Amino acid sequence: MPLGLFGLAAASFVVSGLDLGWVAPSQQRMVGVVLVAFPVVLQLTASVLCFLSRDGVAGSALGVLGASWLTVGTVYTIGPPGSTSGAGAGGDNGLCRAPPDAPQT
Repeated sequence: MPLGLFGLAAASFVVSGLDLGWVAPSQQRMVGVVLVAFPVVLQLTASVLCFLSRDGVAGSALGVLGASWLTVGTVYTIGPPGSTSGAGAGGDNGLCRAPPDAPQT
């Protein structure tokens, strides 16, 4: 379990560095490679070890975290540096906008 949590801390620190500007957006691909090479391996290894020690809850949690970081690392690796998806609070998806007839404040 500590092995998987160390992987979680490492992945969180690396992605936070990119989001906070400590790492240049042009280095996004390198951040993706680091995510796939280090935290994913740690968390998936810890997941297997948890299952072997009959701890299904921790094994499942670490497996899901490892797969999530694998997805994030892959998107960072294959996506253009500095790009965003447009989803979320700043996106133009219509979910975060006031209706057209709402009063302006």
